[in-house]
Order: sequence, then C-alpha cells, then structure tokens
Amino acid sequence: MPKKLVSLVLAICFTATAASAPAAAKIPPGRGFTAATQSNGCTVVDADSAEEAFQYLEKHSEENGKAVPGVVVGGIMQSITYMYKTGENGQKEILKGDDGRLIMESGDMAFMIDNPALKRAVAAESGTLLRFLLTGSNRGLDGSIARIFNAGMSSHYFKPDGTRAAEGITFEVEEYPYSLAVAATKENSLYRYSREGSYPYSGGGPTELGYITSQIDMREYCDLVGYENVYYFAYESFGDTYEVARRLNDYIENVVKAQTGAEKINLVFISLGGTIGTAYFDLYAHTGEIDELHKVIFADSAIDGSYLLGDIMGLNLNLYDKDYLCTEFIPALLDMRHSVAREYRWLGYLGGIVLRALPQRRFEKLIDSAKQGLKESIVTNLVANCPSMWALVPNAQYARLAAEYLAGGEHAALKEKTDRYRDAQVANSVTMPWIIENTDTRIFAVCGYDLHLPSPVDSYRMSSDFIINASSGSMGGTFPDAGTAFTDEYLAGAADPSYISPNRNADLNTSYLKDYVWLIDGQSHLDLPSGKESVIRMCIRLAYDDTITDARVHNGGYPQFNEFRDTGSIRGMLNSAFENAEFIAAHPMDTETAAAFEALRGEANALIAGKAWSTEATDALALRMADFLLENFGFNEGWTTSKQEAETRKKTDFFRTLNQLADKLF
Repeated sequence: MPKKLVSLVLAICFTATAASAPAAAKIPPGRGFTAATQSNGCTVVDADSAEEAFQYLEKHSEENGKAVPGVVVGGIMQSITYMYKTGENGQKEILKGDDGRLIMESGDMAFMIDNPALKRAVAAESGTLLRFLLTGSNRGLDGSIARIFNAGMSSHYFKPDGTRAAEGITFEVEEYPYSLAVAATKENSLYRYSREGSYPYSGGGPTELGYITSQIDMREYCDLVGYENVYYFAYESFGDTYEVARRLNDYIENVVKAQTGAEKINLVFISLGGTIGTAYFDLYAHTGEIDELHKVIFADSAIDGSYLLGDIMGLNLNLYDKDYLCTEFIPALLDMRHSVAREYRWLGYLGGIVLRALPQRRFEKLIDSAKQGLKESIVTNLVANCPSMWALVPNAQYARLAAEYLAGGEHAALKEKTDRYRDAQVANSVTMPWIIENTDTRIFAVCGYDLHLPSPVDSYRMSSDFIINASSGSMGGTFPDAGTAFTDEYLAGAADPSYISPNRNADLNTSYLKDYVWLIDGQSHLDLPSGKESVIRMCIRLAYDDTITDARVHNGGYPQFNEFRDTGSIRGMLNSAFENAEFIAAHPMDTETAAAFEALRGEANALIAGKAWSTEATDALALRMADFLLENFGFNEGWTTSKQEAETRKKTDFFRTLNQLADKLF
C-alpha cells in the first residue's frame, strides 16, 4: 500500500499573502503532510488523510484569515556578532587572532578568546605559576591569573558606565530584516569564513537559513505556518537589554508587520531571550504594542535570572570542599548533556581522584588566587559592567551584588538601567497575569527542572535545568533540592495537590502563571537543541495550535508535568535503517525478522509522536533498536547497544568506588 493514503488538495487563497509570498515557494515537507504556496497565493496541502489536512488548516494559527507570523528570539551567543578593527579613516577589518581564527561573539565562549594572546600571557606568567607549583607560594598568583584572562578576553570588556571598553573595535550584529524564506536565499557569512579557514565549523551550511536552524531548529514551525511567516531576531548577547527590546519592537513594526501585513505576531523567547521579554513587557505592556502580540512563549527562559550567574559574580564558590568537588561537582559536570552522561560519567569520578592527590593547603591557595584573579578580570569587566548580564542576576541577589559592583558615580548610568530592570523583573508577577486577564495575548512557559546547577556553591542543590534554576523558568514555582522530593509535611500544606508533580518534586501552586507553565523533569538547558521531537516540537505546537489555551485542560495532549527524552539515536536509526529504502533493499529478511523490524519501526514512530514522554522508555527502545540492527545486520553508526551500556555502568561503578577509596587515602 502506498505511503500516502489520500492526496487532498485544498486551495486557500489569501490575497494579502500572495503579494508577499515568493512565486511557487516550496515549503519543505513536515511529518505526515507537505504544504506549498503557489504563485497565485493559494496553499496546497498534501496529507495522509482528509482529516489531518483539515486539522492542519483549522489549527493553523490565524488572525483574520491569515497565518500569524512568528518571531524567534534566541539565547546567549545564538546571534552572530562580528568584531572589526577600525582604522583612523574608518576602514574596517574583521578581528582575528594571530592564528588567523575569528574573534567574535557567537557560538560559545571559545570563539571569544584570543588564543595566541592567551598562550603568550601564560608564557609570560610562567615564572609565577612555576614558583607556586614548586614552593606553594601564591604571592602574585592572582595578578598573573587576571593578566592571563585579560589577554584572552579584554576586547569584549565594558567600562563602568556599561559601554564597550575596547578602543577601535566595532561590534556588528548580523541581522535578518526578512523572513526565513528570504534567509534561505542569502549567503551564510560564517560558512564563507569556514571555507577560508578562519572559522573551524561549517556555521550551519551555505545559507543564512542553515545557520539559523543550526541554532534553533524551527523547520517544523516553518512547515506549519510557512517560511515566509517565520522571522529570527538577532541581537548582541553582551549589550543593553532595554535597547534590544526597543529594537525588537521596531523589528516587529517595520520588518515583520510591514512585510506580512499582519496585525498580530507570535513571540518565542529562548533562554537569555527571556530577559528581552521582561524588558519588552516593561516598555510596552500598557501600550498599544501589547495588542500586537498573539502569543508569547518562554522556553527555558531566565525570567528571574539564574543563580549560576549570581553565584559567579558573588564568588561565593564552595571550591574549598575537596570532598564535595571530587565526589559531586566534577562528576555532575558530565551530567550536563544526557548523551555525554550515559557514556562518560565515569570520567568525572576519575577527575575527582586526580584532584584529591593535590595537597590541601596548596589546593586552597590555588583557589584563593583563581577567585581573586577571576574577579579582577572577567567578572568585573565583562560580567559586572555589562547591562545584559545584570538581567541574569536573580532579584534575591541583586541588592548585595549591586552594592559590591555598582557603587560609585562611575557606575551611575549603568545602575540606572539595572535598577529599572530589577523592578521590571519583580513586576513580572503582576504584569504577566495582567496581560492575560486584560488583553487577547496568551503567555506560556516551558522549562526543565530537577537537575543540579553546575556551580560549586550553596545553590548547587537548587532544582534547575542545569543553567537556570527552575523557580525562575517556572515563574515562581517551588521545588525541593534536585534529586529529592517534598516531605509529607510540605505536601499536606499544598493549596491544590493537582499542581504537585507526580514525582513530588515540583509545586506550581506558587507560580504566578501556574495554569500556563509546562515542566519537563530532567530537561537540561544544553539538551534543548536535541529536543527536536519533544521540547522544540512542543513549543512549535504552542505557537501555531490555537486550540492549546492552557497547560491544564486544553493543553494539546501535553501533560503539565512531563519528562525529558533524547530521541536523537532513535531518529538516526529510523533515517539510516528502519525507514531507509536503500538499507531495506540491501538487507533481505525472513518473515520473523521482517516482522520484528516492522514492529520496532512502528514503536519508534509511535514514541516520537507521543506527547507524554519517558526517559526510561526512550532509552530502552533506543537500546533494543541498536541491538537489533547489530545482531541481525552487523550495522551500527555509533548508537549505544545494551552491552556498551552495561560496560559503561560497570566502569562508572568502579570509578565511583575508587573515588570513595581515594577519599580515605588522601
């Protein structure tokens, strides 16, 4: 039987869309259907069934018969900010290190570092470092560490007033004043630099669309509402939050609405992008601009900052407890990514063993100097002088940190901005419910929880998504320490037990958006890109499906309390084997094998399509699929088998035991 059971053609003519849509613009296929916009402005839907096609059209996020455009605001370093050396006559040259590698603010911290300058600084400070290793004297070590950090990072520093400090350097964000349909026709500058050898990766491919979707995979969203209706707002991660919010409003008015003719748009804020949302609401919640928003979705967003950043600024680091570092913190670093944890958790325990061997007094001196050197360099000049980084400071930590870093007249201009943001941060608990109650704008939030913060401080035990504490992303929810459950006494006092998670490790009674928040148990911030078939898909459904109005009843089938899953290997095996015609043709099967093959394929597709997720069920299915392919066809493209899983578990147990033994020896 052919895959397509029914070919249904439904032409919906939007005269306003016809003017803005490219002629015969093909919208790439999604799962179960394809949609294409014709030159006359008609939309043609080819679906598995008439019912699915009608559901697509009925749920299509529309206002006055037209698709509601969506604007995605990404997280930290998910926009390209190039840095240029500016000559006396204004000529510009892209900033590179002596190794020919770009220095920029994109991707991650590694691309910000001037590696040759850093290496020269290490060599210049080698005398101080060597003296410490040989004698244990840390005299001058903090200054050496600060100078090393400065050598690699000073081009990104800020002045006390919150403006850029580097002289002769221009910062330029690569912007996209057009939809993703147009971005698909534009050259990706990072790809060009990669071919020149100054950027070590592909940058997502030859087009701007490739770069954008490499940061946030929005292709399914584009499949649903059309590439011509999806926009990506770029901004400086290290910049002025309020200025970015004003630019976002201008982008909505003069780019998105002007190009689409839409009256309303959807906004999706991710991670650091959530701080832009707070500033935007502060500026526009009580103006006509708020009426332009159809839906606002916060995905793993730092609504009340992150204790990870606040702890780093405060340097209240619990680094002196060697037992804690060796048995908890270092192994926990390997838990930041689900796939990494499964393969390499044992390595964290091995690292703890190595650290234990360092004499305690010398270890403490190293920590003293490292903390002071860090404060004198990056913490003060890059973090504490940068407006957008203050947006990541939790309200509870603001007063103390502001007194430490923003005292004095030279900080007055910066403190005026940070004070205003702090007030807006506090006001969110009133502003957001007011928007929901008094306007047509809907606000949703999705966040992970029950993972430790990767910070060796008192807040390490806070329930989080590994980067942002869950109380922030959930708009004020209450959580016990990560890995624990509420006591019976606490549960007895809960206002409404239905807002308590099934695992008794989350309470949304205290959230000021409790009916509009979805929690994902075990969802790591760093695993968000790999959640294509789970968290990302869910956010996409929230954006386009207007039948989803809350997290409780009309929730599209997504339970308010869900569980993280990584379907990457399952999708890989489907693409390479179970749904690959060439693989199937090259591997004849007997009746029994073919039946098992078909059953696993059906089970995999059903799991991916499911809306109630399970980490255990997903990992177990991935193992069975990998075992089946290896045992029957000798085929494996790096997928973990049950044998490898067992070996890794044994290795982890061995090094955990050895780590505990080292505690007694040292």
